[in-house]
Amino acid sequence: MSALNSSAAGFVSYESPKESARFGRLVKRYVLTGFQADSMMAQIRLDAADLAIVRIPTSRSDLILELSKLCGEMIFGDCLVIYARDNKQMGFPPALRNNLVLREAGESDFDLVDSLTEDIFSTYRNHYANNPRLGSFQLIDGYKEWARSHVSEPGKKCLIAEINREPCAYSVVRMDDQETEGVLLGVVSTFRRRGIYRDLVRETLNAFMRAGSPVSTISTQVENVVVQRVWVSEGFMLTKSFYTLHLNDVGKPPGKNNSSTLSKS
Repeated sequence: MSALNSSAAGFVSYESPKESARFGRLVKRYVLTGFQADSMMAQIRLDAADLAIVRIPTSRSDLILELSKLCGEMIFGDCLVIYARDNKQMGFPPALRNNLVLREAGESDFDLVDSLTEDIFSTYRNHYANNPRLGSFQLIDGYKEWARSHVSEPGKKCLIAEINREPCAYSVVRMDDQETEGVLLGVVSTFRRRGIYRDLVRETLNAFMRAGSPVSTISTQVENVVVQRVWVSEGFMLTKSFYTLHLNDVGKPPGKNNSSTLSKS
């Protein structure tokens, strides 16, 4: 994240230069973290981005209509669910089923990380895919860039999972003194249905706990129920949920059918 600004009024906003470059338009992101939304709405108006990606708590669905009035078109992106695990209370996870080990990736592993990402997320869709204004960009390229950034940036790691020295999965994670986060976790197609994903979650938690992390978080879209079942059984609890909304052409008059409705491709 670049130019991250946390407001005392209860929202976070930041510029997104990588997304701006990828889509050829000014992209800014906003997250409502408090209850009062007036300051965030005013900031969105002031910034007048070509694309504002806005996350609001699902408890604040009353804001959707007002947000739709700020732009030419609103797109419903997704519903993000966030889980947290109290590591001090839950303790270390149970033993692994498979002989899976994690190693930290280095820059020499970039090609391998790209290959794993392409296999794991080849059919994955997220909020970008629901916005027809973004064209036919390759979503997988964004995931490759995301995974690579965790190899080389401080406080981030890409942990490659191997069984008998064969790469089978990875955990892309963020780590600091207060909280650890599973950013991207996935198993390659040829190793699925063997309980490896559960082992990946457990071994990632082991790494977090050895680092002294009191709390670990992980998130996904609400419809990805299979992974959520694993998380719950491994001690995670649902703590937050957000709607992701795309506001195209902030500051321009809404389209004929966009002032009171959402568009979804």
